[in-house]
Amino acid sequence: NTGLPQNICTIKRARLTGPPCLVEIRAIRDIGNSAFSLMSVRQNCMDRADPAGLVREDEEDVEEDEGPVPNYPRGMLRLELSGDFTTVKAVEYKSIPQLKLGVTPLGYKILLKDVQIRRGILFLEPETIELEVHQAEDHEAMQNEIFLRSLRRRLG
Repeated sequence: NTGLPQNICTIKRARLTGPPCLVEIRAIRDIGNSAFSLMSVRQNCMDRADPAGLVREDEEDVEEDEGPVPNYPRGMLRLELSGDFTTVKAVEYKSIPQLKLGVTPLGYKILLKDVQIRRGILFLEPETIELEVHQAEDHEAMQNEIFLRSLRRRLG
């Protein structure tokens, strides 16, 4: 059995040992920054994306001083990971630079090895995970909606 233990959410303190375990990211959010600041950056990105195609590249009156599209501020990420039949919460115990809010797609695969578990939550560190390149396209299509829903829930 190379999946997550079915009782992982009830484990008080242990390590996930044995063969590496493949999981996928079902949700990702930043718990180190306010929902308001994340929503502001998201709105700024959406405004600059011009989804309606109203701004043409050859127009002269485009403001030059807008600068690059802002990145989301980086705090601690909280993830929801799914194994074969089990879903578990995880947090970045140490920053993992490859995981980025708004960039890392849902459905992205992670290989877990020797991960610390406390009160049913996985504590992720760069040494205990390996990012895989495979992703599920159905999750990617819903990523923006899931992210917006979680921000709205946090804002009340």
